[in-house]
Amino acid sequence: IALWLPLQAVLGHFPGYSILFISTFALNGFAMYLLARDWTGSRRAAFIAGLIYGFWPYTMSHTDHPNMILICWVPLALLYMRRTLEYGRKRDAVLGGVFVALIGISRWQLLVMGGVIIGLYVLNRCLTEKECRTRRSLGLLGLMGVVAVMLIAPVLAPVVSYQLTRSFPEDIAVAEPLSYGMDLLAYVLPSSDHPVWGDQFALYREGFDVESLLRPPFLGYVALALALYGTVKRWRQARFWLLAACVYLVLALGPELMIGGQPYPDLPMPYRLVGEWFLTPIVRRPHRFNLFLGLPIAMLAALGVAELLCRRPLRNRASWVVGLIGVVILFEYCPIPYRTMLPTTPDWYYQL
Repeated sequence: IALWLPLQAVLGHFPGYSILFISTFALNGFAMYLLARDWTGSRRAAFIAGLIYGFWPYTMSHTDHPNMILICWVPLALLYMRRTLEYGRKRDAVLGGVFVALIGISRWQLLVMGGVIIGLYVLNRCLTEKECRTRRSLGLLGLMGVVAVMLIAPVLAPVVSYQLTRSFPEDIAVAEPLSYGMDLLAYVLPSSDHPVWGDQFALYREGFDVESLLRPPFLGYVALALALYGTVKRWRQARFWLLAACVYLVLALGPELMIGGQPYPDLPMPYRLVGEWFLTPIVRRPHRFNLFLGLPIAMLAALGVAELLCRRPLRNRASWVVGLIGVVILFEYCPIPYRTMLPTTPDWYYQL
């Protein structure tokens, strides 16, 4: 809204909104590019990571949630956390705190969902590296937290105050009538909006619930193949991202496993342990964890591309290889025609 205000004054309400909505995908992709470039040291591999994260099918399905899909802050927070622990600079810690704060300011649910991978990263570094358990490193992480809290507090305080003083505060803990988990088969089936494959896989989608159809979590065959290749070839770098991908996938499946419309209620799902009393009141729908599943998948795919480009036959044709991979990924992800909303304002709004 803050960015929209000056744009709408110059361009009008709807053009300003559309420009910001489209730019969201570019911001997400660019933030992922910066993180992957810093991690892999390869601009070409980072470019592919940016494409995957920027045009992640699940993200592009949220035409009605502009503040839900502004997920560029999480890669940037991870980037400056990594630099803080690597170089021990206060400037990086402050910037990391700023980006953590922007996650919550954009949408409180994003802070919970994005906080999963941020927490996993800090825990992984502290458990596996002695250098990250020094007084200076822990102090810098503390500085990052203080900056984030100071920036979030003015926005969060009214929300907390209202929750504590309003009538029926227990309404926030009311569970949704449905589990809203994701069908496991949906991860390997292209979206029904795909211009070529949309109807080809219709038979396999017959048992899907509405959420699995409207919010496709399709991983992409090329992205998945690159992620698997990167995991195998660069295991030491990939193992954290593999763990993060598994955690997000399991959480997105919800409290009950569903495969091709067939429920498996007897199979215990980790979401039941914490989701029903903590995550559901805040996140509301487990499948929203798919927003950040694209981050570890994109990073694993970047590792796969970086490893491919180390091969002598491909090294001299790196630009062509990356271009071809990028085109195929965009083809697999493209929803054409893209769903839009009517640029109309209801009469009741003017009456109000």
